[in-house]
Amino acid sequence: MPSTPSRRALLGSLAGLCTGFSGCLDGTFQAPETDAPASTDEAGTTPTPVTSSDDAEPRLGTVWVTDSVVHVAAVDSLVVTGAPDGHQFVFAGYRDDSDVLPERFGLRIDGDRRAPEEPKGSYVSFDTIARTSDRVGDGETVTGFVVPVRDTVERATLTYAGRPMRELDRRARRRLTGDPTFAVRAFSLPDRLSPTERLVADLTVANVGSRDGTFRATAPQFAVLPTVVEHEIPAGETAQFTTAITWGASATPMQRSVGEELTLTLSWSGGTRTATVSVEPTVSSRLSRRLRPRSDRSRPGRG
Repeated sequence: MPSTPSRRALLGSLAGLCTGFSGCLDGTFQAPETDAPASTDEAGTTPTPVTSSDDAEPRLGTVWVTDSVVHVAAVDSLVVTGAPDGHQFVFAGYRDDSDVLPERFGLRIDGDRRAPEEPKGSYVSFDTIARTSDRVGDGETVTGFVVPVRDTVERATLTYAGRPMRELDRRARRRLTGDPTFAVRAFSLPDRLSPTERLVADLTVANVGSRDGTFRATAPQFAVLPTVVEHEIPAGETAQFTTAITWGASATPMQRSVGEELTLTLSWSGGTRTATVSVEPTVSSRLSRRLRPRSDRSRPGRG
């Protein structure tokens, strides 16, 4: 006759059964872990999960509206590119922390959608703008649009893959309703200067356009790291101001032009203007020349 299990043995068996189905008492079920391999394709490799670029989330930086932009050119020079007549630029810096497609950006202005478009001009691109503009943060790139001005702008929205990303504020929208145009009335330099003295230019610039804007220019033209001139001028007004002209190169044109006339070119999106200055030797160089023995003065230099 078979023996009857004891109460202690029966309780032990029930405890083991509940342990095997952990979670049965709280309404959840955890499947036992297995070492089954991940699914593979026909080639025997594990497929990479597909992420849609439309799901990317570009992190926007500064968004701004302008009629001109300063950017790098060849040999570390700087130039100004202006928007076509009757147009404005809209730029936005963004950080690409995911699979962002630049062509999926858009700009909706009162229902009219515009696609990204780089400015037209020599050396200008979203990359050169990103490397130059102080509005673009470290590690950011740039997208932008060339927008015809219109009478009114009620709403302007930067989008990505059709999703709204940033609303342009009232000041930015107002810039899309007019076109500043600048005319340089005067650009002058001192009559004479030594290489150690500060070179200051006098400018008179008129905004003959229909909207407030920023006059931008570089001087000297095509120099290494030239001076960038920027001055806000309301529509219909004329501004007189001064600006110091400096160079980023180790040997400046002032040092190379002692005893000669130096011609500098102011360059902006609407044209160029030139001015001259006579570069004289410094006081120390004139004194050293006077104190040099006559025999040394007549001695030919070594080539």
